[in-house]
Amino acid sequence: MKWRRNLRNLLLAALIAWGPAPAAQAAPGEVLRVESGFFGRTLTLRLNLAAAVPYRVFTLDDPRRLIVDVAAEGWLEPALLGRAWPRAVGGIRAGASHDRWARLAVDLRKPLALETAQLRRTAEG
Repeated sequence: MKWRRNLRNLLLAALIAWGPAPAAQAAPGEVLRVESGFFGRTLTLRLNLAAAVPYRVFTLDDPRRLIVDVAAEGWLEPALLGRAWPRAVGGIRAGASHDRWARLAVDLRKPLALETAQLRRTAEG
């Protein structure tokens, strides 16, 4: 089965990190920086937040997408959405989920498995 082979061959890692807020007005769930890359067979998405907040990460099918929910409102700046993404990413959208969490939806061009999702403190903070 082709989709199983693709699933085995390509894994997805998501990491949410937090560090000190650069300014006192930064909201707890505010994204300070977004990093992504395709390393070997792994697509990595890293969100650096102003502070630790509850989050959830999962994948959905039909259409295929990675969902990142963060317990904050209005956390993504439009400039973050216009950046270049690896070819495995078909598009990206941000908004509020049905329960008022901030939601990042990453459209996936191939079936990917979520390998890790973690919250960790950065070296700066």
